[in-house]
Order: sequence, then C-alpha cells, then structure tokens
Amino acid sequence: MEVYRGYIAAELEHHQHRYLEDHFLTTDTTPNLIGAPPKKRTGGIVITVSTLLAFSYGLQMYAVVPAYPTLTTEFGLSYSQVGLMVSLWFLGYAIAHIPAGFAAAAWGLKKVAVWGGFITAASSALIALSSSYGLMLSARFVGGVGMSLIVASVFPLGAYWSKPENGKLVAGILNGLGLTGGSAIGLYV
Repeated sequence: MEVYRGYIAAELEHHQHRYLEDHFLTTDTTPNLIGAPPKKRTGGIVITVSTLLAFSYGLQMYAVVPAYPTLTTEFGLSYSQVGLMVSLWFLGYAIAHIPAGFAAAAWGLKKVAVWGGFITAASSALIALSSSYGLMLSARFVGGVGMSLIVASVFPLGAYWSKPENGKLVAGILNGLGLTGGSAIGLYV
C-alpha cells in the first residue's frame, strides 16, 4: 500500500510540474525560434535580472521613508500625507496581486516581469519629476501595481530557470539579496 501511495504521489508531482510548464511557462520560456534549447548561461541571466527586479521592490517600497524630511520641508507635506504615499503603494500592490498572477499565467512570466519593471521605473520617474502631491500619490499607486507584476513573476522564473538542486539557493538569493537587500538599502538611502 505504501509503494502505491508513493507512486501516486510521484505521478501527481509529475502532472503538477507538466501543468505548470504547459499553462504558466509556455509563452516566453520556450526555446528560441529555431527550436534549439536555451544556452546554459540564459538561466543565470534570467535569475540575475529577477534578483535585480526583486531588489527594486525594497527600493520602491521603502524609498519614501528616508525622504520624509525632504517631503515635509520642500513640499510642505504633513507626516500623514507622506504616510498616505506609503499606503497607496501598498494598496496598488494588494489590489493588483491576484490579477498579476493571472497575467503571468496568460502572457508569460518574462513579459509580466519586464512590464512590471517598466511600470515601476515609470512610477519612480514620475515621483522624481513631479511637483504635485496628487501626481506623487498616483505614481505611488501605479508603482505598487507594477511591483505586484514583478513579485508575481520573479519567483516562478527563478524556480523554473534554476537547476532542481539549486532551487532553494535561487529562492534564497531572490529573497535575501533581492527583497531584503533592496529593503535595507531603501530604508537608509
């Protein structure tokens, strides 16, 4: 009976992996146009870019904290108004999280990660160039949406492109160096 359960578990895992490949990773992670498998270094590039995108999470999320004195002085904002900027980022992030997962499934992980990066970068540029509090609030909300796209795609990308024996290492790099590293720097820069 135990052997049968082990066989069932192995079959279930195989079908789950096949389902993941068939439905979530086919759009952008398929071989190149001539049908050749991707070169070995491609995985390293994808994981590096994913780590940099995860790093931007902390920078985008916590960048307002060291800017509190500047925002209150130069723009005449209260601490509550600056706190609203942080809150709107989280609101955009939370609202877009489930749709971001569906987008990753529908359009492919790489495309969603890249678009998330573009949206987040555009949001940061709008904040840097804005002279209006309303525009800053809108840009923070949009930045949260963009970051949700990034987070929904970089972890599955890292898992897919790493060797099976390195999956935990890649997850640690994405979390430790990416999310946590960006957060630590974002709080103090």
